[in-house]
Amino acid sequence: MAELRKYIRVNKNIHVTYSIVNQILKSSARSQDVSEGGICIPSKLRFDKGIVLALDISLPGEGKPIKAQGEVVWLREVNNFRFPFMLGVKFVSIDSSDLDKIRDFIQRLPPQDIQWME
Repeated sequence: MAELRKYIRVNKNIHVTYSIVNQILKSSARSQDVSEGGICIPSKLRFDKGIVLALDISLPGEGKPIKAQGEVVWLREVNNFRFPFMLGVKFVSIDSSDLDKIRDFIQRLPPQDIQWME
């Protein structure tokens, strides 16, 4: 089967703080994977597809978090008491310099950490 993803995803746990855009209540978690196109994060809350989240992504080695906005494109229920949902979030607004930081982070990883994720 041909890979349909546009970007390589890496299976890295990165601290992410997120909230619905323009709302105060924030949640945080460690990502399941990340790419130039988006991020997969565990969530305590159910978010509908299409909801736009404000994201603060703390890449290792970076002084301040990357700020982005991402749209929930899929939601999966998982068997995890603490985080019962997994969110697939596509970046819809991210500064080009911050996108470069994500790209550089991925390119610095050893080859065994880089893979196409399903």
